[in-house]
Amino acid sequence: MTDILIDIQNKTHRGTLSPTIEDFSLTLHAGEFVCLVGPSGCGKTTLLNSIAGLDRDYVGNIHLSNTQNLPKIGYVFQRPCLLPWRTVSENIELVLTTHTAGQKAYVA
Repeated sequence: MTDILIDIQNKTHRGTLSPTIEDFSLTLHAGEFVCLVGPSGCGKTTLLNSIAGLDRDYVGNIHLSNTQNLPKIGYVFQRPCLLPWRTVSENIELVLTTHTAGQKAYVA
């Protein structure tokens, strides 16, 4: 395992004037366990979405060790994100579009 280095100078949501994240820096070493604790609306989910690569609209860097490529990660959303018109199987298959046939067979 390698370190994850997070350095976000500024993250502001569109339509707002004050930054959601400002001057945030964190180094996570291999094997460390970290909890993000804070009041509602302080930017915890925004930070996690940025780390996961789901929100790339920020000024700064998030990278794994000496590269800019983040590893594939598992991520559980704060709110359910299932598409109600799809079956459970179809919702699972949605994430498999980038996987190989062997990986799809393993899940099946």
